[in-house]
Amino acid sequence: MHIWLLTHPEEFKKQNGTGKLVIQTLPHLTTALTWHRTAPSVELTELPVERTLLIYPEADLTLVSTECSNDATQQTIEHIILIDGTWQQARKIYNRSPYLHRFKKFEIKGQQSIFTRRRNQIKNGLCTAESVIYLLKTFSPEMSEANKLEETFLTFNQQTLHHD
Repeated sequence: MHIWLLTHPEEFKKQNGTGKLVIQTLPHLTTALTWHRTAPSVELTELPVERTLLIYPEADLTLVSTECSNDATQQTIEHIILIDGTWQQARKIYNRSPYLHRFKKFEIKGQQSIFTRRRNQIKNGLCTAESVIYLLKTFSPEMSEANKLEETFLTFNQQTLHHD
């Protein structure tokens, strides 16, 4: 499974962004792409629709069932696209990128963020690293990558707590 971070340009400027943490911890599983308003991501437009999930928190979208973590679905998911930015930026990226609309959507539900640096702006919203940890635990048979990222994130989160 490969994680694609479609990243708002402002995220790269932040020292405490957890997308960077994901890239540094799991470089072999993650590709970060800068979102451009006027140009679709060629890499993402070439992904197979039937083997790709877009993570997006909207109740009114057609969502893949949360039961899609069964073995058959695990085998069919090869790519996961995650929009990396604030919730406002994520909405903007999704709304202004019609090429993303063709992918099956998956909403992460029932999770509580522990990220202390920036408070999430939507109820039960996870930061990028927490989302990737959840996705790896849900869709990947190999738990070592999820555990490695979780350890790194917990350390990072503790450090940012003490630097506020």
